[in-house]
Amino acid sequence: MGTTITATRIAGPNVGPCGMEAVYELVYDTTTSGGIMTCDLTADFGYITTAHIGGSDAANFYFVEIQQPPYTTALSATNLAIGFSEAGTDGAELDLMASASMATAITGQTLHVIGKPALVTSWS
Repeated sequence: MGTTITATRIAGPNVGPCGMEAVYELVYDTTTSGGIMTCDLTADFGYITTAHIGGSDAANFYFVEIQQPPYTTALSATNLAIGFSEAGTDGAELDLMASASMATAITGQTLHVIGKPALVTSWS
């Protein structure tokens, strides 16, 4: 059981008019007790300007929200996160999906990111 999203690059990184951009397909695991999972994109990005969630093969009416650092804060392995909520049957406001497996609940979702590239520290 992990709380980290597996992000597989499916497009980019390319330099566009707003900076470097890339698209990732996301594979979810299990949320934390606060209803989030982190996503490490530090291999590609040093800073993020914008991030957008794309469609899903099976979303099952969950609310998914990106929690990203301000564009002036360097990206780390844990400060890009996605939070998960649902309406539930209690008729109340959105409830966090605490410690919930999202692996099959939401599949095929994409993340489109624009920002500054990560610094290259070595060349292979």
